[in-house]
Amino acid sequence: MAEAPDAVEQFFNKPQSLDAAELFKRGKLYDKGEGMPQDKAKALDLYHKAAELNYAEAQLLLGIIYDQGIGVTQDYAQALSWYRRAAEQGYAKAQFNLGAMYDEGLGVPQDFTQAANWYRAAAEQGYANAQFNLGAMYLNGEGVAPDNIEGYMWLKLAADQGFAAKVKALTSLVKSLTPAEIKQAKKRAKDWQKSHAHIALPSE
Repeated sequence: MAEAPDAVEQFFNKPQSLDAAELFKRGKLYDKGEGMPQDKAKALDLYHKAAELNYAEAQLLLGIIYDQGIGVTQDYAQALSWYRRAAEQGYAKAQFNLGAMYDEGLGVPQDFTQAANWYRAAAEQGYANAQFNLGAMYLNGEGVAPDNIEGYMWLKLAADQGFAAKVKALTSLVKSLTPAEIKQAKKRAKDWQKSHAHIALPSE
């Protein structure tokens, strides 16, 4: 007599109309082989179904999958498309990843202005990696007008979240700024933190 399927698999194999979040969750279970046989192809199909229903987390994950070629042929154009769909919904990590695609010219012509715009969108949500990259763009005058004070402000905001590399970059920058410039930059950072105190910082 055949062994009965696991209860989780039985539940998901019932005829039913799953919403996007449920499809994504089901994909994760197949991806990891939790409660059912691992099936990467089925997981990818479910991620696609959830993403087509405009589920931002699935769109972001598909972007990463195609960006890094995880179980699929690496496809920067696909990655860019999925990152954009999630980014346009305000998903900070997708905004950062989309900015990085423009920054590096992956799947799209290199465009520092677009990169800075998307980094800013994520940075304004408190995403530390985006704050760091935006700060660097201000220091280098890439996609934005050069502005050491604004650059310091964004680096400080990133460093205040405890990232060692960002703290090191901030310390190095201090040597090239006057005390008055540093004071002004710190004030901008403090004002930003006050005006954004209500936001929940996105995870890395």
